[in-house]
Amino acid sequence: MAVYIRVLTRDVSTYLLHMSETLREMNSGWLLKADGSQFNSGVITDHSLPAREAFETAGALFTVSKHPLFFKDAIGQEHESNGVGLVRQDTGRELGVVTANYEVVQNDRLLEMAEALRDEVSMETVVLIQHGAKVAFTAQIKGTNSDVVPGDTVGKRIVGYLGHDGKTGIGALFTTVRVVCSNTLALATAKASDLKRLTHKGGANADVTTLIESINVARESFDQEVEGLKLLANTPMTNDLCREFLERVFAKEIAGQIKKDKDAPARDKTLEDLRITKHIYRAVNNGLGHQYAPNTLYSAFNAVTEVLTSPLTGRGESKLGSLWFGVNRNRVEAVREIALELATA
Repeated sequence: MAVYIRVLTRDVSTYLLHMSETLREMNSGWLLKADGSQFNSGVITDHSLPAREAFETAGALFTVSKHPLFFKDAIGQEHESNGVGLVRQDTGRELGVVTANYEVVQNDRLLEMAEALRDEVSMETVVLIQHGAKVAFTAQIKGTNSDVVPGDTVGKRIVGYLGHDGKTGIGALFTTVRVVCSNTLALATAKASDLKRLTHKGGANADVTTLIESINVARESFDQEVEGLKLLANTPMTNDLCREFLERVFAKEIAGQIKKDKDAPARDKTLEDLRITKHIYRAVNNGLGHQYAPNTLYSAFNAVTEVLTSPLTGRGESKLGSLWFGVNRNRVEAVREIALELATA
């Protein structure tokens, strides 16, 4: 079971750059250049790099240590805090505040993850977010490219990440990327085989063997994902079907009643009362990649996920953070399930 999202960027390998709250939070990194995209901070190469070289090029092998924190009381006396600070050793920058039992995981463990997968993947990016508070890499899983419709190719990627912000653990997740127009269609799943995550408590430095073993499962699930997308692309979309799809997707938002005018009686909410509806209709007809499988449930599905998740629409820069680490992961999975239910009804 995969969570489907859509990230509209000019380059498949640049979508990771939008993970931060704003692009300015991406402070350094390495990027595989695919089509002339611009990278404002970091190093671009026209070929993939071995994992260690990629991490070194990105400046991602710094170490982190815990340091006591102090505060002053009302009369100016200094006391040690219950929390401790996570400090980047090479720059002295504080990255986060944690409890004393927090177990630090160094970046070389994330590198170890990437190196262990070297026969299975091709490295694409290594980035530092918020001065290193989050470090992540992306890599394409070899042998996972397939067409949904002619010319509309999707492929599987793995994202490995590590946080030093006191909130983000260490883990890996899979994405399915739409190569044409560089849209990401699938994110991690809540399924154990597709999402590996550890907190910074005891065992945080556990072996990454289970993650490596899950790569084969990712290939198998990728085939199932593509078949689901093909089903959507072969399902004609009528106005009634589109409306039913949207009403189910936004059932929570249109539940209850609304009172537009103080002198008018309350009435049931409709799709037209939602700001997002007009953007979705626009994306159905004119979204990036709309020319592939037009007038199908696939186009409606892509329109919804584009508006919900694209870093190039609305408050785009914050969307991937929500998708990878926030509430939108479950939301976009629900969109996929609704679309497939309607396609098989």
